[in-house]
Amino acid sequence: MNQHCQPTTCRCTARWSDLVVHLEGHGDQPVLPATSRGPTAHLYDARCRTCGARYRHPWRLAPRPNEQL
Repeated sequence: MNQHCQPTTCRCTARWSDLVVHLEGHGDQPVLPATSRGPTAHLYDARCRTCGARYRHPWRLAPRPNEQL
């Protein structure tokens, strides 16, 4: 879907609860809301996995299960 046609309002019951970014060669990767943009957020748009709405706020990639914060 063209990014200019994507809705920017999440209509899910739990708004923005399942955010992802699609990275070439890695598929959909989970992301978390953040106070500032991470490096990847400057290059890609995050979206709600359920409804597809574009997330226009700062986010960062979620830590991988075996990574420490």
